[in-house]
Amino acid sequence: MNIAKIIKLAIKKANKSESHRSNVASIYKMCECYKRPEYFNQIVNRITREAEEYPELLNHIAVDPARTEDMLLDETGIFLLSDVLMGYFPDEDIIALHRHLRTKDKKQKNEYNMFQMLHSHSKEELTTLLRDIESKDVPPERQPGKEYAIKLLQDEISKRKGIFRIK
Repeated sequence: MNIAKIIKLAIKKANKSESHRSNVASIYKMCECYKRPEYFNQIVNRITREAEEYPELLNHIAVDPARTEDMLLDETGIFLLSDVLMGYFPDEDIIALHRHLRTKDKKQKNEYNMFQMLHSHSKEELTTLLRDIESKDVPPERQPGKEYAIKLLQDEISKRKGIFRIK
């Protein structure tokens, strides 16, 4: 399997879009950041060989639409290919990158699920929930969470005041 085949498979996979898109790291940008652009082709070739041996890696490799020769790895791809990446970049940076992408993905998924939950309730239910949250006392360390929840509810309620009403 060559890079062209990986690109075709990655594009095919990207076209089957999902409700949540993972955050990714660009191999090209990593090489630029570390001032090692000469390693780009070597890294891509090693990742390609790994993908030939373990085709399930293709689920974690994407292609940058603006730069089709670039490879993008999600947090699982970073983890599974960490031995390759650590041969070119500092170990602690690869570990930190993996943690960063995992944290961003979890936050993004939680926000998506929260918005889905908000959309599933009627305006009256959201108004009742908003009043309940506003009336509760919380410890100071939980106050930012309370304020965030209030803002989300207020925003969702105000969106429904338009001409086209949702529930």
